[in-house]
Amino acid sequence: MASQADFLTSQKNLVVATSLLNQSWNDYQRKGYGDVSSSCISVPTVVCTGSGNLVSVSVVDAGTDAGFIYDAATVENLNPSARLKAILNTQGIYQASFRFTNGLVVAPGKDQAVTVTYSKD
Repeated sequence: MASQADFLTSQKNLVVATSLLNQSWNDYQRKGYGDVSSSCISVPTVVCTGSGNLVSVSVVDAGTDAGFIYDAATVENLNPSARLKAILNTQGIYQASFRFTNGLVVAPGKDQAVTVTYSKD
Protein backbone atom coordinates (compact mmCIF):
# COMPACT_ATOMS: atom_id res chain seq x y z
CA MET A 1 0.00 0.00 0.00
CA ALA A 2 1.29 3.45 -0.89
CA SER A 3 2.10 5.80 1.93
CA GLN A 4 1.08 9.42 2.20
CA ALA A 5 4.67 10.41 1.30
CA ASP A 6 4.43 8.36 -1.92
CA PHE A 7 1.16 10.05 -2.80
CA LEU A 8 2.60 13.54 -2.17
CA THR A 9 5.73 12.74 -4.19
CA SER A 10 3.54 11.58 -7.06
CA GLN A 11 1.54 14.83 -6.92
CA LYS A 12 4.74 16.88 -6.83
CA ASN A 13 6.07 15.05 -9.92
CA LEU A 14 2.80 15.72 -11.75
CA VAL A 15 3.01 19.45 -10.96
CA VAL A 16 6.65 19.62 -12.14
CA ALA A 17 5.82 17.78 -15.38
CA THR A 18 2.83 20.04 -16.05
CA SER A 19 4.97 23.12 -15.45
CA LEU A 20 7.65 21.89 -17.89
CA LEU A 21 5.01 21.09 -20.50
CA ASN A 22 3.52 24.57 -20.11
CA GLN A 23 6.96 26.19 -20.51
CA SER A 24 7.63 24.14 -23.65
CA TRP A 25 4.28 25.19 -25.09
CA ASN A 26 4.98 28.86 -24.31
CA ASP A 27 8.40 28.64 -25.98
CA TYR A 28 6.83 27.03 -29.05
CA GLN A 29 4.14 29.73 -29.26
CA ARG A 30 6.67 32.54 -28.78
CA LYS A 31 8.95 31.23 -31.52
CA GLY A 32 6.09 30.60 -33.92
CA TYR A 33 4.16 33.83 -33.40
CA GLY A 34 6.77 36.19 -31.97
CA ASP A 35 6.46 38.24 -28.83
CA VAL A 36 8.01 41.54 -29.92
CA SER A 37 7.00 43.89 -32.73
CA SER A 38 9.19 46.75 -33.87
CA SER A 39 8.04 50.29 -34.43
CA CYS A 40 7.67 51.49 -38.01
CA ILE A 41 11.11 51.49 -39.68
CA SER A 42 11.98 53.63 -42.71
CA VAL A 43 15.80 53.79 -42.46
CA PRO A 44 18.35 51.00 -41.83
CA THR A 45 17.91 50.08 -38.15
CA VAL A 46 19.29 47.59 -35.65
CA VAL A 47 16.10 46.10 -34.24
CA CYS A 48 17.84 43.83 -31.72
CA THR A 49 21.14 42.12 -31.04
CA GLY A 50 21.65 38.49 -30.11
CA SER A 51 19.82 35.44 -31.38
CA GLY A 52 16.17 34.74 -32.02
CA ASN A 53 13.55 34.10 -34.68
CA LEU A 54 12.14 36.46 -37.30
CA VAL A 55 8.43 35.68 -37.58
CA SER A 56 6.85 38.20 -39.96
CA VAL A 57 7.37 41.40 -41.92
CA SER A 58 4.63 43.97 -42.41
CA VAL A 59 5.10 46.37 -45.31
CA VAL A 60 3.20 49.53 -44.34
CA ASP A 61 4.41 51.74 -47.22
CA ALA A 62 5.52 49.85 -50.32
CA GLY A 63 8.07 52.37 -51.57
CA THR A 64 9.78 52.08 -54.94
CA ASP A 65 12.56 49.59 -54.14
CA ALA A 66 12.75 46.33 -52.19
CA GLY A 67 14.69 46.22 -48.94
CA PHE A 68 16.38 43.47 -46.95
CA ILE A 69 16.51 42.02 -43.46
CA TYR A 70 19.93 40.93 -42.23
CA ASP A 71 21.38 38.67 -39.55
CA ALA A 72 23.77 41.36 -38.27
CA ALA A 73 24.50 43.43 -35.17
CA THR A 74 25.25 46.78 -36.88
CA VAL A 75 24.07 48.69 -39.94
CA GLU A 76 27.64 49.29 -41.14
CA ASN A 77 28.99 47.06 -43.91
CA LEU A 78 25.92 44.85 -44.33
CA ASN A 79 27.08 41.69 -46.07
CA PRO A 80 24.81 40.21 -48.78
CA SER A 81 25.56 36.73 -47.40
CA ALA A 82 23.87 37.77 -44.13
CA ARG A 83 20.51 38.49 -45.80
CA LEU A 84 17.62 36.64 -44.24
CA LYS A 85 14.74 37.94 -46.31
CA ALA A 86 13.94 40.43 -49.02
CA ILE A 87 11.31 43.03 -48.18
CA LEU A 88 8.97 43.21 -51.16
CA ASN A 89 7.79 46.61 -52.28
CA THR A 90 4.17 45.54 -52.02
CA GLN A 91 2.01 46.31 -48.99
CA GLY A 92 1.06 43.33 -46.88
CA ILE A 93 2.06 41.00 -44.09
CA TYR A 94 4.61 38.35 -45.02
CA GLN A 95 5.36 35.31 -42.87
CA ALA A 96 9.02 34.62 -42.28
CA SER A 97 10.46 31.75 -40.35
CA PHE A 98 14.12 32.65 -40.13
CA ARG A 99 16.60 32.13 -37.32
CA PHE A 100 19.12 34.91 -36.62
CA THR A 101 22.21 34.62 -34.42
CA ASN A 102 23.95 38.01 -34.49
CA GLY A 103 21.02 40.39 -34.42
CA LEU A 104 18.27 41.73 -36.61
CA VAL A 105 18.91 44.65 -38.95
CA VAL A 106 16.10 45.97 -41.13
CA ALA A 107 17.15 47.98 -44.20
CA PRO A 108 13.99 49.15 -45.99
CA GLY A 109 14.10 50.08 -49.66
CA LYS A 110 13.56 53.60 -50.97
CA ASP A 111 10.45 55.16 -49.37
CA GLN A 112 9.49 51.89 -47.63
CA ALA A 113 8.10 51.69 -44.11
CA VAL A 114 8.00 48.28 -42.43
CA THR A 115 7.57 46.59 -39.06
CA VAL A 116 8.88 43.19 -38.03
CA THR A 117 7.70 40.66 -35.47
CA TYR A 118 10.27 38.44 -33.80
CA SER A 119 11.19 36.57 -30.64
CA LYS A 120 14.48 36.65 -28.77
CA ASP A 121 16.17 33.66 -27.19
